Amino acid sequence: YRLGKLSAERITRLEALGFVWDPLEAGWEEMFQALTAYKAREQHCNVPKHWSKNPALGRWCSNQRQAYWQGKMSTERITRLEALGFVWGLYETGWEEMFQSLTAYKAREQHCNVPIHWPENPALGSWCSMQRKAYKAGKLSAEHIKRLDALGFVWDTQEAGWEEMFQALTAYKAREQHCNVPHRWPENPALGSWCSNQRQAYWQRKMSAERITRLEALGFVWDQLEAGWEEMFKALTAFKVRELHCNVPQRWPEKPALGRWCSTQRKAYKKGILSPEHVTRLDALGFVWDPLETEWQEIFQKLTAYKSREHHCNVPRDWSENPELGNWCTVQCRAYRKGKLSTERIKQLETLGFEWPRAKRSIRTL
Repeated sequence: YRLGKLSAERITRLEALGFVWDPLEAGWEEMFQALTAYKAREQHCNVPKHWSKNPALGRWCSNQRQAYWQGKMSTERITRLEALGFVWGLYETGWEEMFQSLTAYKAREQHCNVPIHWPENPALGSWCSMQRKAYKAGKLSAEHIKRLDALGFVWDTQEAGWEEMFQALTAYKAREQHCNVPHRWPENPALGSWCSNQRQAYWQRKMSAERITRLEALGFVWDQLEAGWEEMFKALTAFKVRELHCNVPQRWPEKPALGRWCSTQRKAYKKGILSPEHVTRLDALGFVWDPLETEWQEIFQKLTAYKSREHHCNVPRDWSENPELGNWCTVQCRAYRKGKLSTERIKQLETLGFEWPRAKRSIRTL
């Protein structure tokens, strides 16, 4: 037939029988039809090289590209394949194969954030990273961007992670009425660490104005010490409402830290290192800066009342109406003798007519 030596009659009979004169051409045509069916279903011609449903089709596509780049493909075949949307570049084939892997990952994990060293397919994480780099550099095609966007691909994983934690903080605020997440909060340990990182970025001037605005609108406190102070002040306010005073016991069992905090405020006040704002707020709450002095003045007022009634200050040590007052007077006399009673207190007591023991007292201390 190729040499032109076969009669027309025989040619006609063989062709009527479906005889193939060029098996290679027939095979090509068969694979082309398979590719046409693939395109109709997948909307592209980038058959993975090891496509499980028809491994031969992937190899055939690879062979077509090789023949094309070697200049061994007929114009007719080139025209037919290009009309079908066939892509000659090997890069595009690899891209499509990885995109299909990402699609399968998304279907299983419900997101596209593939770990960079994902053990099931290490190349997929690297490929996702390459897509992000190409996108930032403006080198990713509009078609690829569109397809990845449709899949829910995240171009900036850091931004996506920040947004996810911000939403978690928003939920925490709605429940707790504040944003002071404990550093090792058991329900979500990462949230406390994230809040700490936000504060660090803020003080290092590495945070965008947009993020600052959003966090501040949520009531986020940049100064963690201030946040802790505010938390304890609220606890003291609740104590005052219930107990009608601010003298929290040093080891109050309900909240031991509150007693220690009150002590710390007094020490800071005496050293002059407590902010005016904190002093004002504590004063407004009725906070006592020197509880011992306050207690002394309270008992002194009881002694004043006793003097008004009895016309003297010699309270019996075991006075039944108020045994504490007699003991207190004894303690004042003892402190006076040892020179440990301040001049101010001595003056107050003497003005009231308080009588000291006749024994000679030592030098008084302030």
